[in-house]
Amino acid sequence: AKGKGSVIPDFSVQIDEALFLWGQKVQWRISSGNDNFKQESISSDPSTAYEYAPGAIPLPLGSFLLFPSEVGPYSTLRSVRFQQGKPLGDVDVSAQVDKYLPAGVRGLTASDTLRCLFMWADAEPDRLAVWNYLYQGEEYAQSAWNKWRLPGGSILWAGIKGNILRVLQQRPEGVAL
Repeated sequence: AKGKGSVIPDFSVQIDEALFLWGQKVQWRISSGNDNFKQESISSDPSTAYEYAPGAIPLPLGSFLLFPSEVGPYSTLRSVRFQQGKPLGDVDVSAQVDKYLPAGVRGLTASDTLRCLFMWADAEPDRLAVWNYLYQGEEYAQSAWNKWRLPGGSILWAGIKGNILRVLQQRPEGVAL
């Protein structure tokens, strides 16, 4: 049961040699130091304090963790860089399009090779928001957003494998891949 002042984690995410539990406004880094994971050797220290959209699981991508947050009827996308299991800082990679991404994000998929991310939301059920980026040095040197409309029904899921985007869509005649 949830006690006064406590937060129950929603997700676990492995990023850059570390395991994190994600709760609203608090994330814990799970560690056992140099020991094997055992009940007596595990610690869970608060690491960060991000707010995030509860419908989408944070997405690890290389040494980055990407997750949406909601600001009223809109969403933002944050990128947190990790090194040796510790967060180094974050960037709102959607700052230049602050009223472009709808709230209610349900999923994210990305390819570091293709340098792109796709996200979908309840408010625009037949659209994928697409983020193309170039990370150089210590910053995003290029960042571009657009939307792809996939007529015919609601997007249920999307994933990238072998540099091919696959989309599962609910159509009147049934589910199509």
